[in-house]
Amino acid sequence: MVEFTLEAADARLLCAGAAAVGLPIELAVYIWVEAERSLAEAIELLGIEYLELAAFLDRAAVQGLERAPRHQFVRPLEDYGAALRRAAPHAEVERDTVHARVPHRVAAAWAHAAAASGLTLERWLAATVRRAENGRVLWEAAAAGSGRTLAEWVLVQAARCARSRSTSPHTTACG
Repeated sequence: MVEFTLEAADARLLCAGAAAVGLPIELAVYIWVEAERSLAEAIELLGIEYLELAAFLDRAAVQGLERAPRHQFVRPLEDYGAALRRAAPHAEVERDTVHARVPHRVAAAWAHAAAASGLTLERWLAATVRRAENGRVLWEAAAAGSGRTLAEWVLVQAARCARSRSTSPHTTACG
């Protein structure tokens, strides 16, 4: 489990955002932070502008560009994605400490991203939470529906975006 303390204002921002999209705080932390980290990684790897790639991912999440193979292992992920899409608002909770349970590979990726930014993990997480957007929940839903992790889904979509840019001489934006 990754545990970190946010300043009261950042914790309230996170709690309000989680409530607005109807998610438990712990899940909101995971989605927001992992979406932003994956987005930054894709930008670094493929050289796509932040706003351009974020808009492409937003469209991909809504359009459902891919479906996972129809296999018994995918059904629970599809159910999870559907639950995210219809999440109902929860009561607002204010906290100064936020706990997040994420897989060790995710925690390690966050620690690497923090180190690459020259920040402690706690400061990096706080900065990432501040810049994260509630709409990234649809990215997690699309990732689940395709049988991928959020990071895998973002990178696959970013590659599609980059490919569409290179094959379309008249456009500079993905799509």
